[in-house]
Amino acid sequence: MSYLPIKKLFGSPRRISIFLFVLVLLGIQGYISIKSGSVLFLDAPRCTPKVDRNLTFGINLPVDNRPPIITELASAMRHSWKAYTNYAWGMDEVKVISRVGTHWMDASLTMIDSLDTLWIFNMTEEFNRCRDWITTQVNFDVDRDNSNVFESTIRLLGGLLSAFHLSGENVFLEKAKLIGSKLIVAFNSPSGLPYTNINFQTLHASLPSNGRIVALSEVATLQLEFNELAMLLQNASIARPAANVYRILDKVNKLSGLISSDLNMYRPEYSLPSTITLGARGDSYYEYLLKVWIQTGKKSDWLRNEYLTAVNGMREKLIRKSVPNGLTFVGELHGSRFSTKMDHLVCFLPATLAYGYLHGMPADHLELAMNLAETCFHMYNDTKTGLSPEIVHFNLANSDKSDFYIMRLDSFNLLRPEAIESFFYLYQITKNPKYQEWGKQIFRAFNTYSRVEPAGYAPLLNVQSEVPSYKDKMESFWIAETLKYFLLLFDDSLATKYDLRKWVFNSEAHPFPLHSSGTISVIQDLYNF
Repeated sequence: MSYLPIKKLFGSPRRISIFLFVLVLLGIQGYISIKSGSVLFLDAPRCTPKVDRNLTFGINLPVDNRPPIITELASAMRHSWKAYTNYAWGMDEVKVISRVGTHWMDASLTMIDSLDTLWIFNMTEEFNRCRDWITTQVNFDVDRDNSNVFESTIRLLGGLLSAFHLSGENVFLEKAKLIGSKLIVAFNSPSGLPYTNINFQTLHASLPSNGRIVALSEVATLQLEFNELAMLLQNASIARPAANVYRILDKVNKLSGLISSDLNMYRPEYSLPSTITLGARGDSYYEYLLKVWIQTGKKSDWLRNEYLTAVNGMREKLIRKSVPNGLTFVGELHGSRFSTKMDHLVCFLPATLAYGYLHGMPADHLELAMNLAETCFHMYNDTKTGLSPEIVHFNLANSDKSDFYIMRLDSFNLLRPEAIESFFYLYQITKNPKYQEWGKQIFRAFNTYSRVEPAGYAPLLNVQSEVPSYKDKMESFWIAETLKYFLLLFDDSLATKYDLRKWVFNSEAHPFPLHSSGTISVIQDLYNF
């Protein structure tokens, strides 16, 4: 641009100097915004979602017409929520024995994680109180180095996005944009894999003190949430760093489609398949391969093929039958050594396999899902309390003993959701009433052994003792996932609203709608490689 047009616009040289100075300042601010990731969220065009106005608050049956189990669940939800509101309001988690709240990320974790469950349970007043608190008090700006990126994404970002879809309240999208702009900074690493932790105030991202290793599940269970935010804002840049993780994992050594649960953060391509598990640190990578494929319109051959190859790899390398009763279970590989250890977390797999079948995956996936779900039921049914331990080990040799045994240090129960999640999926697909019967039995065991007074539910330390002793923390996933899946399992009208052909649930049970092709198109190309 020549000097003459500028002079005509601004007049004196002094005004021109001021104009140029402002331009420099804007340039510096733009650089800082790009480095922090926040520029991706500033001027993004917004896609107005189609909020389904039929998704009114749940449990609309008159009290007199409710099945007893629905009434019992409503009581359990209110009893659980009472513990949070009475002892820990605004805090992250609640200790139901000590009756105090605790901070982890200073982000009102249980509150945000519970929003859609409050909605589905028709707890209107409680939902609105949370909304008002979040509007004025939650800014994700605390100076704390241990805010976990994975947990923040599935619980906080996922919870806010789901609450936005269900209620249409714009504050939840604004808060989702805010935390998304901070979490995305974690992907600024030499390899492109996200760091484990982030400080929400300083935006310093870091690894745990053990150095160079990150968990497969933690780097590969972020895509649904960032995709959803990107589609709402119609800005592919928001989803690109999370999608790029798949490009990185494409180069990692695999064993029949299975990846080590521990990855080298800085040189992931040199990670060897040393520990392969569908339990802790590995599980939700496989879940999100399928769910991201469905969320993005089933167009990515890479996602579909990776998922199918992984399921075949599970059959070949990990799935066995126990002795004496032939329960189908999923073991682990430690190098070349097979272990019969199965985490309760693995009980997510029947739900994933069934969801895949519903969306066009092979019919034998559903058969495998049903067999594994039966094993998960036995993990509850065959203990003294009727509640599953965290880990079991299966018997493979001829024996007159039971199909699995429980090590003393593994005998605790954390109120986990995975088995109930799978029963919900399988009931919706097969309509076999046994899944509701199994769920009813397990819920009543929770009521017998984990319900504490005057409020809350507590994890059991030993499922083989009928005299309960407790861990002093009610995990946020008890409300966010376990109670939600219980209700969806038993309330057919609610399950119809959240039709699994039209919704995808993230790893924390937060439902996102499956969008039209026009909305999806903004992110589709990110997964074509």
